Amino acid sequence: MNKPFRHRHIGLLAMAMFLPPLPFLRAEDGTAVAKQESPKETSGSGMALVHDSKPVGCIVCAANEGAMVKEAAELVARVIEKSTAARIVIHAEAPANVNVLRITATPPDAELDKDGYVISSSGPREIVVAGGSEWGALFGAQELLERYLGVRWLFPGDAGEYVPESKDVVIPRAAVREEPAFFSRQVSGTAFAGSRQENPRAAWLMRARMHGRMSFHHNLLNLFPPDKYGKTHPHFFPVVNGTQRVPSQPGDYNWQPVLTADGIVQEAVNRINAHFDRRGDAESYSLGMNDTHAWDDSVMKGDVPRNSIGNVDLSDYFFRWASQVAEGVLEEHPNKWFGCLAYNEVTDPPRETKVNPHILPYVCIDRMMWIDPDARRADIDRTHAWQKVAPRLAWYDYIYGDQFYKLPRVYPHLMGEYLRFANEAGVVAYYAEAYPTEAWIEGPKLYVFFKLLWDPTRDVDAMLDEWCQLAVGPKAAVPLRAYYAFWEDFWMRRVPATDWFKTGIRRRCYLPMHDTGYFEALETDDLDTCQTWMNQVRSLAETSEQKSRAAFLDNGWNLVKATMADRIELLRLAKEGPPPGTRERSVFFDACEGEGGGLPSGWGYWQRVGSKAKFAWDRQADEPSQGALRIAAAGSDGQPLCFLKKIPVEPRALYRARCRARTEAIDRDATVGVAMKWQDSTGKWMTQFPSVVSNLKQPAADGWQMLDFYFRTPPLEQARLIYMLSVEGATEGQVWFDDIQLGRIVVEEK
Repeated sequence: MNKPFRHRHIGLLAMAMFLPPLPFLRAEDGTAVAKQESPKETSGSGMALVHDSKPVGCIVCAANEGAMVKEAAELVARVIEKSTAARIVIHAEAPANVNVLRITATPPDAELDKDGYVISSSGPREIVVAGGSEWGALFGAQELLERYLGVRWLFPGDAGEYVPESKDVVIPRAAVREEPAFFSRQVSGTAFAGSRQENPRAAWLMRARMHGRMSFHHNLLNLFPPDKYGKTHPHFFPVVNGTQRVPSQPGDYNWQPVLTADGIVQEAVNRINAHFDRRGDAESYSLGMNDTHAWDDSVMKGDVPRNSIGNVDLSDYFFRWASQVAEGVLEEHPNKWFGCLAYNEVTDPPRETKVNPHILPYVCIDRMMWIDPDARRADIDRTHAWQKVAPRLAWYDYIYGDQFYKLPRVYPHLMGEYLRFANEAGVVAYYAEAYPTEAWIEGPKLYVFFKLLWDPTRDVDAMLDEWCQLAVGPKAAVPLRAYYAFWEDFWMRRVPATDWFKTGIRRRCYLPMHDTGYFEALETDDLDTCQTWMNQVRSLAETSEQKSRAAFLDNGWNLVKATMADRIELLRLAKEGPPPGTRERSVFFDACEGEGGGLPSGWGYWQRVGSKAKFAWDRQADEPSQGALRIAAAGSDGQPLCFLKKIPVEPRALYRARCRARTEAIDRDATVGVAMKWQDSTGKWMTQFPSVVSNLKQPAADGWQMLDFYFRTPPLEQARLIYMLSVEGATEGQVWFDDIQLGRIVVEEK
């Protein structure tokens, strides 16, 4: 794997000057398309490719170079033409007496990382961009454009490409050598789906130098496919709540294999060896656990220890098996690596097991929690504890964008802090769930994030200033910078004071992105403040490119504004009641009268596989003996529990929800409340529309408490509201819900 785990810091052998950009033209017969002037040099310190908007050099990309190297050559040529109007020819071999920019995937030495590159002079008329691999060659070509032409890829799409105009392109001879601080850098999100030739957001990730180089995700369902082992090795599959679970449907991940089962280590070794035999180019294999809590009863029952996020601690159980598997595979394939998730029950380091040095655990924590000093210290301590048992470590983060969070979740300075710590502590790889939408409402967030993944020592403020200035011009940059600073302050200072944050950091590896409790931090004048800044951005942008980018960013703001306007209206309604001239029309009122000992009509319940909470109608729970819905949390391990009811609702309509709840002997840190989620007419969850959540302020208090709130339904025809009575973080005790109501606010008829 080309020494991927060596701890790297960026070393620049020379700092450079900025000049402007260019495109490509390949002559089919190898001859120049445009007449080239005689080669020129600038004051002996650099090699010219363009002089006075005329080509004086060429690009060489050998015929045997790979597709990504040829893509790099074409990128450089295209951007040079865009900057200077000079068409640079790409040759397979260097012509005589011509200045040459050679791009190659032949590394100058064996120590260069595969994503690294060296830009250096190999003679008076040749500059070479040499990558540690094809990836390194492409990243090196991009670095040349950024460093010497001032090019930036600010956000996806043509409008996001910043290419300054110039008449000259001169490449300094001083050597540059760079390698990434984190050898593997990757984010996920449905907006990035598809090829980079078809999806501009996927293409932008390449310009941001994303390259995921380690297999580590949920994979045990593929290692032990039920259709292969269900009948021949049923003991590989868990007993959950007393019943053996052998999935019957492909892709069913709601189970974890029994890692102590007879023969399971050798079977894993055999299958992974066969995988590497078929795919000799594969550098790693994922031992990532399935995305579920459904482990075998034998390790979930009894007096089992808990880990730092409140789950049963199964780290020794998992890593004992994983290390045995790695040892077996390495006997036949000694240079392979194994990624896995340090997640949920496996979040903390094992107490008694040393992790095989070829295993790379990805420790899964939402590091926005670093806002809280205790959570920051816990993650730092967890990282140091992992380093005692695992020679190499990776981080998995949850930097979710607006597919889930409906306000710009911008915190670049905190990102800089924890990425610098990670780099200094020896973390070698990084993955984050990002999930932006096409609207890109978080502006410079991912731009800065990827720059920090390459070099965590970079100045965050300088990057933010540059991004804003290049996007919309120096005048409009001032209000744009203020706009993003507002959102950073919102998340860093206001949100930590909310119940959403205080409860969210207690028992999860990530903050509750489907819960919109963070909206509580909004103030009524925030919308006008942000609108003023964005109006100034539109008015102060000067060039056509700046105006285009300002319009793109303003479109994203308009989506945010609509969400803010709704929420500010709801905050006002909570204080003042419904507006004059309206009334509440009842949709339903459930006094929880059970039918024949069952649940009230229309109500069901849900809990995760492996959870053993009990759901019932309790006839004796309330006066005058009509009863209430009850959740007994024992056996749930603090996992989410809920009653639910599906209700058709009108689009973009105003509703009011009410419910009484009381608790008995539940955990002090538990969350009890009502949540509204959305489905379309086919039953598909519509996660692009934020859930509405209202929780008890003091869930452990005695007596009945009232939840009462307003909300608007999403602009979705034939929408279904999923009315959820929820409990989370309760390992014991009981919760009752009663007098559950839903009403629509309508204009009174005259």
